[in-house]
Amino acid sequence: MRNIKERLVESAMELFCEKGYHKTNTNEIAKKAGTAVGSFYQYFPDKKTIFIELVKRHLDEVDRDFFSRDVSQLVIFNDEREVINTLIKNTYFYYKRDMRFHSQAEMLIPSIPEIGELYAAHDERMSSKVREMLLLFGEKLSTKNVADAVFVINTAIESVVQEIIGEGSGEREKRLLSELSDMIHRYLFR
Repeated sequence: MRNIKERLVESAMELFCEKGYHKTNTNEIAKKAGTAVGSFYQYFPDKKTIFIELVKRHLDEVDRDFFSRDVSQLVIFNDEREVINTLIKNTYFYYKRDMRFHSQAEMLIPSIPEIGELYAAHDERMSSKVREMLLLFGEKLSTKNVADAVFVINTAIESVVQEIIGEGSGEREKRLLSELSDMIHRYLFR
């Protein structure tokens, strides 16, 4: 049986995704976890703290999973297209899987600055990994400013993926992802 803290965390995630941060209270979280509200306060002083814990866990999971496939091996085998497609697929999976939670977290950044700090640190880690990966291509890269290229491709991928997920799936989704891959490939490897 999972311990009380883990049940509280899982219950909070479900409720925040289902009802939103502002419409969820600590009593509901405790009830869904099958424990008393007093137990909630043994682990978390307030709802904000458990939400921050969820953001940390969420971003740690993304950091761990995003590059689970050894992208550097794709670079070594000069598979430019597959590297780009892997970046797009991983970003798509990240947003698709956790869109409701991600939306809640982004909306709370102005009122809970710690969330913004966590996302900023996460973005820097992800950019650093993409930068390292691009540098492995060496002379094959057409861009000389890799840091700017990372910003451009990350922004393009995130924008297109968020738009696609907001629209729903279908043939257009496949076409847009393919066009995005072609565009990035032409930009990086003219």
